[in-house]
Amino acid sequence: MPANKGLVNAYDFALSCIDSSLSFYEWITDEPNKFHAGQICEAPAWYEKRNRWFFIDEHYDPIKEEESTWKARIFTGKEREMDEGKYTFVKKYFDLEKDEKLIATHTKYRPVVLIRFYESSWHNPGNSETFLKNWLCLPVFSYKSRHNQEYVLNDQRFLNPDRIYMPPAYKNIPGINLESAIQLQAIQMVNENYLMPLKSFCNTHDPKMNRPFKVSNLGIKIILFHLFKNLNIFQIFQETDLKNELLEENNLYYNFVEIVDEYIKESWKEIT
Repeated sequence: MPANKGLVNAYDFALSCIDSSLSFYEWITDEPNKFHAGQICEAPAWYEKRNRWFFIDEHYDPIKEEESTWKARIFTGKEREMDEGKYTFVKKYFDLEKDEKLIATHTKYRPVVLIRFYESSWHNPGNSETFLKNWLCLPVFSYKSRHNQEYVLNDQRFLNPDRIYMPPAYKNIPGINLESAIQLQAIQMVNENYLMPLKSFCNTHDPKMNRPFKVSNLGIKIILFHLFKNLNIFQIFQETDLKNELLEENNLYYNFVEIVDEYIKESWKEIT
């Protein structure tokens, strides 16, 4: 496993300065068979690369439909008025409704942080058994060799508006397996059926430690505050009671970030 580029204990150190009982990750002890806000799961999360694709019929055989084929074309965003005659088989095979297009993108199973559960009755209001059960998730991307130490430490210091450093497990502290970053622009809904709870990667052979874990409630508040702050959402609340309530979280967030920043600066001097 490659050496860590960030300071894996920086978040726990900062939180302990605020309250000695606080930590960034924590074990899930209550209802371990249910999903929880902040829980780390694995899910098929999608993400943007250079291209997306849409599918059109290549050969449609109305007699032997199973032998029909389709082909992919690069999606440019200008295909709104596409020739409907090219989608007979695609629409039928993939159960598309009128004006729906099948567009493919990159995806792979990766860790996600669960934020909030949502249940939707939109597609079938009369049957609660078919309601969509989704979680709002923050996908987690592991750092690669192209990300140098300065890049990783800047994420950990909350200097980038669209990323937040996620520390790996260390000692007997629960956590993910590799240094990673939450990509805030990749926030998405994931169906609950696709979620698989991750168990801690902490360095221990104790089976009691091999159980689900989550980002603590305070950790989630810090993550979401970073997201909302950089989206300028707080500008909506001008001189309101809600704005004053948010200022309490504001103080906590900046206190945490300041401690992390000073800790990294001092540790960086020792490293270099």
